Amino acid sequence: MRHCPIHSVTSIGPINGDDDQGVIVLKPGSRFKSIKDVVDAAKAAPGTIAYGSAGFGQPVHIATELFMAAAQIQLLHVPYKGAGPAMQDALGGQIPLVMSSLAGAMPNITAGKLRALAITGDARWPGLPEVPTMAEAGYPGATHWVWLGILAPAGTDPAIVQRLNQVVGAILADPAVRDRFLALGTSPIGGTPEAFARRLQADYDAVDKIVARTGMKAE
Repeated sequence: MRHCPIHSVTSIGPINGDDDQGVIVLKPGSRFKSIKDVVDAAKAAPGTIAYGSAGFGQPVHIATELFMAAAQIQLLHVPYKGAGPAMQDALGGQIPLVMSSLAGAMPNITAGKLRALAITGDARWPGLPEVPTMAEAGYPGATHWVWLGILAPAGTDPAIVQRLNQVVGAILADPAVRDRFLALGTSPIGGTPEAFARRLQADYDAVDKIVARTGMKAE
């Protein structure tokens, strides 16, 4: 097992400066009304139900691999060159399913142009209270987050790291900043540098297993 070289950087937090998650979206008139519908169809015809993603090795690709492993199904991956083209084909009905970041899909979901089947976070999103999590749909192994954090070079003075952590944490705690993040479909979390380092290692280990199983390569 390889290890994430977190010794080469110093995290200044937060755990998730910008915490996002995946969401499976489709056209409102789709025959798939629930995640169960997708699973049933995929089991009946393995490898024939297509889904789009932003590309090989992207977080949304990883999230879908987790879902397929948890549901014991095989979907047909259609990698796009970015989230925008995948979303356009979902809107046009050229592809039945797209795994997107929630932040990227929210404008079309709120406008009623796309419908969300399930999110990959560990709790329902406040802006989409009717949309279940993957765990609620019966697939807890498909829980997946996409996060952004801040890192500093190895050897940075710990006092500077702590000060920057405090400043970033204070910004994320500002109600106006939090409301703006939430409106975009992402959640500011905050946390300590130590917790962020543990999150890095845990995510690296989890993805390492997926890469070993699938031969996945980022493009």
